[in-house]
Amino acid sequence: MSIPDFRHVPKKLFDTGLFDLKTHHGQGAFVDACVCALHGLDENFGHLKKKPGQTQVHGHGEDATLYKFDDGTAQAVDFIAGAGGPNPQPGWGVDSNGPIYKHADWLDPTQHVASASAPPPPPPVVSFPYPDENSCGRAFQERIRKAYQDAGRRFPDGNDHDCFRHFVRYGYSAHEMPEAQAADKHVAELRAQLGI
Repeated sequence: MSIPDFRHVPKKLFDTGLFDLKTHHGQGAFVDACVCALHGLDENFGHLKKKPGQTQVHGHGEDATLYKFDDGTAQAVDFIAGAGGPNPQPGWGVDSNGPIYKHADWLDPTQHVASASAPPPPPPVVSFPYPDENSCGRAFQERIRKAYQDAGRRFPDGNDHDCFRHFVRYGYSAHEMPEAQAADKHVAELRAQLGI
């Protein structure tokens, strides 16, 4: 028994323009698509299993398929010429060493994703509620008024066109830290700016 020549499969998939073989992700998607298409044409095609530490794409060969024979042996076919190089292209290179693999090295293309480890979940986003305007907001405003008073200035000062920024900064910071900490931070900044 010999491996059917299905070189048209990787060529047609590559010609769709959907796969960038110069990126790890694009090459991995191309390998998965090719092996699934080959398996659909002949169920003896599957992925070539790889062990930890071997070059691989989520547990299988990164540029080849494995074809099973009835006698329990299997042979690899490399279908990306120049994989990992500057100009990878679809190809069809049957392993000249013959059937050096066994059925145990074959992985069903419809099941390989389940064995791949999922990426870790992103860290939780910590946010704080918007400060209550009638309590926290008024208390912050009084602290701002007191800082201006301590500096011998009026608040609101008609000549200080930037005074509203204190409230914008406070509101923004209160989303990322406890309200009291945000208030302390921006009152301290204001007092420093006012020289007190």
